[in-house]
Amino acid sequence: MKRKEVISRSLGRVIQKRRKNKDFKQWKLAEEADIDIGYLSQVERGKKNPTYDMLYRISIALGTLPSSISKEVEDEVIEFFSKAANKNKF
Repeated sequence: MKRKEVISRSLGRVIQKRRKNKDFKQWKLAEEADIDIGYLSQVERGKKNPTYDMLYRISIALGTLPSSISKEVEDEVIEFFSKAANKNKF
């Protein structure tokens, strides 16, 4: 899997996890962030990468900062590539 795809999917998982932790449906987060629900759906599935403005609006609607989401994505990506590297050591 390519690095960009790993990052996109990870970002989508993190946003979706945080949305569900707040008991928000997609439509509620989209409304709070003032973004299109179709766009949010694509972000959560790793099909679209949000601009910083979109990430900021999503983050604020979730009650957090973009840096917090970025840190969680970074941790997931590092873990993914560490596991992948360990599998290839044999």
